[in-house]
Amino acid sequence: MIVNLIVIAFFSLNLIRSYKTTVIVIVVWSLVLSMMSMPTVMPFNLFQILSVISILIFPFKMKKSEIKANKYPLWLCAAVSGISLFLTNYFAPISAWPMTIAIFLSLFCFPFILWYSLSSPRMVSFFLKSLIVFLLLLTIYGFIEVSIGSNPIIEWMQNSDIFTKVGNSDRARFGIKRIQSFLTYNGAMGMCCGMNFVLLLYIRMYYKDYIVQYKQILPFLLFALAACIVFTGARSVMLAFAVGLLAFARPSIFKYKWTYFLIFIFILALPVLISFLAPIITSFVDTEAVGGSNVDMRTMQLDTAVYFWHKSFWTGNGIGFTNYVIENYREDIYGAESLWFSKMMNQGLLGMVAFSITIVQPIYVLIKNKLTPCIFIVLSFLVAKTMTSAPGITEAYHLIFVVVLLKVAQTYNDRKKVKNDKIQHNSTSI
Repeated sequence: MIVNLIVIAFFSLNLIRSYKTTVIVIVVWSLVLSMMSMPTVMPFNLFQILSVISILIFPFKMKKSEIKANKYPLWLCAAVSGISLFLTNYFAPISAWPMTIAIFLSLFCFPFILWYSLSSPRMVSFFLKSLIVFLLLLTIYGFIEVSIGSNPIIEWMQNSDIFTKVGNSDRARFGIKRIQSFLTYNGAMGMCCGMNFVLLLYIRMYYKDYIVQYKQILPFLLFALAACIVFTGARSVMLAFAVGLLAFARPSIFKYKWTYFLIFIFILALPVLISFLAPIITSFVDTEAVGGSNVDMRTMQLDTAVYFWHKSFWTGNGIGFTNYVIENYREDIYGAESLWFSKMMNQGLLGMVAFSITIVQPIYVLIKNKLTPCIFIVLSFLVAKTMTSAPGITEAYHLIFVVVLLKVAQTYNDRKKVKNDKIQHNSTSI
């Protein structure tokens, strides 16, 4: 508990000293900060606490002119999600206002804070640098976990009062240990690696000035991210990753030299990959062969979720109601392994509509800003969260990626315009 208080104090002081860079660090490490909490003092995790602190400090660190000049494009996601959360809590048999407010601020208002923190090419570059460092640590330890067949860090987390709600993916699938590195569970690991793979590769292809200094290490990081997705043994995140890769499914991809390099490496590794991937491919058809969820199990989960949904059709049974169902109807609901199951039970039809809007509006905004291929990041998130609950990955995790992509494109184009204006001005002067 003392360690967590020190972490909160450290970030709070840095928010006062260097607001934007600290917000960026909080976002990059949010999956780890979400695993840290002080249940004996308050039920919130550290990411929620730091999000609230960041929002409280925001008015003192951001100019009104800056806010008016660069309006947040995902306001509808925050508005409808907020309405759903508050109506659910208002009509629920047992209210949970502090948790409702914490969820709303951390999931749907904090991306707004990130939007204004990524205000310049320097801030965007700092975000990408921080992200690459985080992903390197994540994947390196993932390979260590595969090599030794255990996870000492997770075992330490489970025995520590610093971290809560940490699972231990100690099972094997496809002949390897299912890894999670230092994240909540293997689903969180797989989704984090998959979505960031698409993000970094897209930036490398179209906005490479931002990561040109990492051109030597980036191919190895991308390979490590893809490998760690397979090492999680989670079919849902593998399928979601395949959906994300559709962002690059067009003929123009073959104009890049690294495309041929990856194809060459794939051909060399094909003999090994065939024997390794065969059971994975089979598992999508024969789910009984590898364990995990199957059609009968998912049908029972759906029936149970619909049963409780009908008890409060419009606004649901309350925030956290799914936990009650899991505890008391475990054999029927198992882990409620789809975001839609928990949505219909917790927040009813209004909650499902609100979540749908958090998918549709980002897709619309990306298309409007000529970032159409990036909609597959959002769709990969939707596929993964539909197929599995992925503990550790929130229902608004994809909004961070949308904000980053929009800011990368915006600041890149602004910098390019300034550069062109200078060249034009100099030529006119001559």
